[in-house]
Amino acid sequence: MAVSGKILYIVGEYPSRTETFIEREIVGLRRLGLEIDVCSLGAIGCVQACPALLRSPKAVSLLWKCLKDAPLMLRRFAGALVRATHMASDTQAIRHIHAHFLGLPATTAYFLSQMLRVPYSITAHARDIYAEPSPRIVVANARFRTSCTETNCAFLNAEFPNAPFVLVRHGIDLKQYPHKREREKRGPCRLLAVGRLVEKKGFTCLVRACRRLLEENCSFTCTLIGDGPQRPALHAEIARLGLHGQVHMAGALPHEEVIAHYQDADMLVVPSVVARDGDRDGVPNVILEAMASRLPVIATDAGSIPEVVQNERTGLLMPQRDPTALANGIQRLMQRAALASQMVYAARRLIETEYESSRWLRTMHRLLDGENNVADE
Repeated sequence: MAVSGKILYIVGEYPSRTETFIEREIVGLRRLGLEIDVCSLGAIGCVQACPALLRSPKAVSLLWKCLKDAPLMLRRFAGALVRATHMASDTQAIRHIHAHFLGLPATTAYFLSQMLRVPYSITAHARDIYAEPSPRIVVANARFRTSCTETNCAFLNAEFPNAPFVLVRHGIDLKQYPHKREREKRGPCRLLAVGRLVEKKGFTCLVRACRRLLEENCSFTCTLIGDGPQRPALHAEIARLGLHGQVHMAGALPHEEVIAHYQDADMLVVPSVVARDGDRDGVPNVILEAMASRLPVIATDAGSIPEVVQNERTGLLMPQRDPTALANGIQRLMQRAALASQMVYAARRLIETEYESSRWLRTMHRLLDGENNVADE
């Protein structure tokens, strides 16, 4: 039986083109009957927050206790707290707070829970685990903790043995991803890559692999969907390598258009790497979406990707930061239609059994309703 009262979700940006899994989760939980408000911290500062915080000795004490392991977070945190406090102004209605991502969202949830005297929980994802972790007190005091991959959970449970993390995958709604249409005519092989233009996505390696394909006289095009800080550098690399005729940067696109690209592409390439600061992918949602669409996937062994891309079973798995190996793997998929066909059917079955959204929404629903000991179904 559902508990009455609102749940306040604290997130970085909402809605977000690159974090559609959060929106899907919220929409799905609302359909299951939970009343959820969303606090998007966004790009906010601390000037307006500081006077209110400094007038409360208790607030200052709690703030320092929370942030003593990460004092540089203070400037961003104060402004975030003001936004969250405003969202939770009807304190009688809020029964629980849930933060997506460690770092700023989780720290805000911790501090707000101290003020409102309601429990909070956290979901950890990728960069927030390996490059921007939360103070230990934030993790330890959560009523429950989840993460989206087995690799993440194993790492976090080793770091926090007395504060276990539960696996709650990013599920997808299979009905949104129709099976890929068979191409009527053969032409250049159409490569597709999707993601934020940041170091961990490894798109520089993909561009260099495309140069090797060109040198091997392969007929191909590559569409790169996404935006981010590496866009100018990638443009320059494409020009330097003479790939303007092969590699097209499409920018960020609405999700509906990305789904259409799954239908038109011949394979999805996911060249992820572990970034220099430790940031890495979990299981990128584009892999799940492509597999649900029966689009062949070639990816690297970074982060949690091997959990879903099982080499020569559900996709091809390549070493990261190796343009030659990546190019060779792409050529192999181009030339071995039977292998590609076999893998896409196995991949679709894996998504149906392990990543269908309703299963994981039910798990999250029970956790938010107070069932801490939720066994995997």
